[in-house]
Amino acid sequence: MGYKEDILAHYGSQEIDFGELGVFVVNNYGEKEEGEGGKICAIKFEQIMTDILGRDAYTMAKFVTGNSGARSKLKWRYVTNLKDSVISER
Repeated sequence: MGYKEDILAHYGSQEIDFGELGVFVVNNYGEKEEGEGGKICAIKFEQIMTDILGRDAYTMAKFVTGNSGARSKLKWRYVTNLKDSVISER
């Protein structure tokens, strides 16, 4: 299975936020150490997120979720069954 299929299999059909998607990537594709959460190299994380979302959508997701002005007006979600992200007004 690919990344998008793994996400759909794990969550079923629903919308998840950027943070939850990031945690899924770290927990499923990073290294796990006993007694700690998962860890992943930043380059590998970015590569996986780009594979899932595409370069432009990943850039937009980081902007919308990381900028308080944008975050107050826009809502970013990954729709698991569409295997794509959506941005909507709050």
